[in-house]
Amino acid sequence: MFSKNLANSGEHSSNHQVSVWPSSTTLILADAAAIKEVITYRSRFPKPVWQYTVLTFFGRNIVASEDEEWKKYRKISAPAFSDRNNKLVWEETVKIANSLFEDVWGDQETITVNHCVEVTLPIALFVIGAAGFGRTISWKDDDVIPPGYHLTFKDALHTVTTDIFLKLIVPGPALGLTQRLRDLRLAFDELERYMTEMIQERQAGEKKETRYDLFSSLLDANDADSDEAKLSVSELIGNIFIFLVAGHETTAHTLCFTFAMLALYQDEQEILYQHIQRVLAQGKLPVPSIPKFSAEDTRLSTIDTQGNNVVVVVPKDTDISIDVPGLHYNRM
Repeated sequence: MFSKNLANSGEHSSNHQVSVWPSSTTLILADAAAIKEVITYRSRFPKPVWQYTVLTFFGRNIVASEDEEWKKYRKISAPAFSDRNNKLVWEETVKIANSLFEDVWGDQETITVNHCVEVTLPIALFVIGAAGFGRTISWKDDDVIPPGYHLTFKDALHTVTTDIFLKLIVPGPALGLTQRLRDLRLAFDELERYMTEMIQERQAGEKKETRYDLFSSLLDANDADSDEAKLSVSELIGNIFIFLVAGHETTAHTLCFTFAMLALYQDEQEILYQHIQRVLAQGKLPVPSIPKFSAEDTRLSTIDTQGNNVVVVVPKDTDISIDVPGLHYNRM
């Protein structure tokens, strides 16, 4: 394979890679203007949905779809992301953080954490439980396992979000080979049962209480009186899973890096602290690349290492990879 440098991006470059074997051409983009063009024109640069089939654990969803199917999912799911849901996320995050200080760390003068993710993963999980599913999850182990289950909702959600990547790479028949894999299989099965029962209970209920968690909002949008196509139970579960559970680890690691940077730059930490104090006056990696492909013969404009404008010919069916770290390192 050989690479041709197309754009200066500091430590990362935007490359045109061509395999010496007869397969396909891949463009790796770190140029902001070229990336904007790729993500803006969906018909020219659609999503390679065949690469996302592993994410359809529970059903078809907005990430693993394109064209008319994607539009259907987006139309139903968009209203669920509202200011009221954002407000709920904020309120639940404050409660969870206060509970960490009061119920876990208590009166300890010094807190030692071996790895920041040990704190940020549960925080993300608890926010997902409350603002995503409308189920409060606490730091205390006081949940009761319902009849017919082997795991609490909290434990099933925790196992699924922690070992989701094992589910991506391990074939279904192999999930019984080790205890960890068997636990993962059980967690996925029981989380699906929990979500299915939540949907059935909500649809069968006569009186619907006003709730702004994402799960309830998605059900409300799907139940709205209209002639539009409705989502099946598996599609509802598939989309709520993608929106919330799949973002659990990325959120936790983003928070982890944030805390590390604040520890390194304590002047900025103090600015943030003072801002928090003003807002709460009462005292109260991220994805490495995004795949696309070219649906037609087209061109992209970029800049070479000398700062000259360059037009890159992009043949039909070219694989395109948006290099997220490269984009952030790009100083152009």
